[in-house]
Amino acid sequence: MITIEFFKLDEVDERKNLLSERARVITGLWHLLDKTDSTSVDLVEAAQSPTEPHSSCAKCFVALYRSGAAGREKAKELYKDAARLVIGKS
Repeated sequence: MITIEFFKLDEVDERKNLLSERARVITGLWHLLDKTDSTSVDLVEAAQSPTEPHSSCAKCFVALYRSGAAGREKAKELYKDAARLVIGKS
C-alpha cells in the first residue's frame, strides 16, 4: 500500500503515463527483436539495463518473445495492445 501511494499508482493520470511509457518500450523492442545487426542487438540489451526506465518490463517482454512459439504469439498480442495504446496517445 505504501508503494502504491508513494509512486501514485492509484492515481488515474499517473497510471496512464506508466502504461503509456511501458507500451512505448514494448513497441520499440518488437521491431528490434528479429534483427541481428549489432545496433539492434545493442538496443535490446540496453533496454534491459537496470539503469533504463521500465527495464523489468523490457526483460519480461524479451524473455516472453524468446520463449518459443506460444510465447512469441503472446508477445505479438501484447505488442498489438501496446501499439493501440501508443497510437491512441499520439
